[in-house]
Amino acid sequence: MIPIYIANPSPFRLILRDSDDQLNATIEEINQSTYNYVKLHRASRFFHANIQSSSPVGIGYDGSFLLMTTKEYTTIDAALDEFNKIFASILIGGVYIEAIGPSDLSHGELSEHGYFRHTNTFGVNTDFHKSLGEADVGSAESLKLLDPDTVLASDAIDAYIKGEVVLRKVPNISPSLFIFGFSYFKCHQLKEFLSHS
Repeated sequence: MIPIYIANPSPFRLILRDSDDQLNATIEEINQSTYNYVKLHRASRFFHANIQSSSPVGIGYDGSFLLMTTKEYTTIDAALDEFNKIFASILIGGVYIEAIGPSDLSHGELSEHGYFRHTNTFGVNTDFHKSLGEADVGSAESLKLLDPDTVLASDAIDAYIKGEVVLRKVPNISPSLFIFGFSYFKCHQLKEFLSHS
């Protein structure tokens, strides 16, 4: 098992390999926790991002993003900064995504078969993803699986590539500060928005 960081950005959505890769959970399956929870642990795609580590970044079916725990990411702050740089590029490239904080991050493991699991969660959002993947989430929260928003992994990767080109041309803008400013604005936290923007 490979040690990884798992980021769970908002909004919640499934990230599909292709248009046929739907979960299609029925209300009965959701209520009885018999939906395909194993699929929620699957990495849909990996891609190479312009990051400190040469390791690829993974995109999980449940909307998680996966980053190998390497010497470049020995602290949570380093991992958070890298994830938020990636998310800033995705946002600028045209796929809506918000910044993450420590409560959206967890430690995990990735198998050689491309399935991952949370080993140590840091907040409510990561607890939700872990519980959803273990079919152990409350009934109200599990309803998010009923006709959830989806995005193709290829669209998220294309957005990253487009946005990363733009951010590289504006080196005096911090990608992390940019996406935090945007996320604060969306949450009507105007003081925080102004301080980050």
